[in-house]
Amino acid sequence: MKTAAFIGVFPILQNGHCSIFSYMLDAYDRVVIMMGSANERLSMTNPFTYEQKKAWIEFTFERLAAAKNKPNWNQSGDQLIFIPINDFVYNNTKWESRAYAAVADVIGEDAQVDLIGIQEDEASQFYLRGFPQWKQDLRERFVDVDSETVLNEWFRNDMQSLGKFEGDVPKYVFEQITSNPAFQPSAALEEFTFYEKEAQACADFPHIDYLKFNCADSVIVCKSHVLLTQRGEAPGKGCWALPGGYVKQGETCHDAAMRSLFAKTNLKVPFKIISDPRNITGEKRFDDPNRSKGIPRVTEAFYIEIDANKDGSLPKITAGERVEKVEWVPLYKLNKMSMFEDHLGIIDYFTGAL
Repeated sequence: MKTAAFIGVFPILQNGHCSIFSYMLDAYDRVVIMMGSANERLSMTNPFTYEQKKAWIEFTFERLAAAKNKPNWNQSGDQLIFIPINDFVYNNTKWESRAYAAVADVIGEDAQVDLIGIQEDEASQFYLRGFPQWKQDLRERFVDVDSETVLNEWFRNDMQSLGKFEGDVPKYVFEQITSNPAFQPSAALEEFTFYEKEAQACADFPHIDYLKFNCADSVIVCKSHVLLTQRGEAPGKGCWALPGGYVKQGETCHDAAMRSLFAKTNLKVPFKIISDPRNITGEKRFDDPNRSKGIPRVTEAFYIEIDANKDGSLPKITAGERVEKVEWVPLYKLNKMSMFEDHLGIIDYFTGAL
């Protein structure tokens, strides 16, 4: 069976995607959609769930098959296959091996696969380099505008219109995202508004291209549990995050990490034990320009493993400043949680638990 694989996040389904789907329907017997960032939280750059995006693509293939007089296409359910791919933002090798294994589990390791790529597209070239074992089928660029631009227009219109980009998405997508509350995540709109206000506040900074915010986070692990906070405000309201915050003037990154840790979690472990540099078993700066939206945030993360209480229980915690909840979360559950920005990747960097 001639098989095509297409990798994408699909922040919003565009007509250009549909043209690629049409080509694959004509040229291949089976289509595998590898949907990236399947475990990512809903955000201003990825505001729709995996299931919502999957339903859009399924409906698109149904309509294309009917138009091409292929009424029996995918009747058995084995010609259109969806594979959710989780992000590992600081471990490309893990991402590639997990993605390949997921496909092999479904269609077999010996299946011949053509990976559909887009000419002169940076993201597509990244994917192509990651799967040299598959043949490449390069197509011309199929979208005139990037998804972020389309989504920003949607947010600016309070999710009621796409403005001049209405013609860039299928009608059924447009109707759902402008009229169905299930497709209008309020937290994503709040996040967009937060960063718009931030940009306005910093607009007169004399060297805006050099402006970055310094942050610090703590990765506290006890008995295969990691200490997390649930954010109480935008950006990322409701998401789970490492305890951390901005570095104030006169503070070191270590100072800021310790201050934020205790202010947000009220961790019942002596400050002098946690803050002792000798107990820090890992430290790394995460400064990828794409790790956050708005003004770039650079964070210094500190990894500390602590002992349980004498009775075997985890140290007591209570929600503090600007957080809704605090919890000790088993590491094995992290992939199922809505995590803020790259915090899941930071935890994986230190623990390798994902």
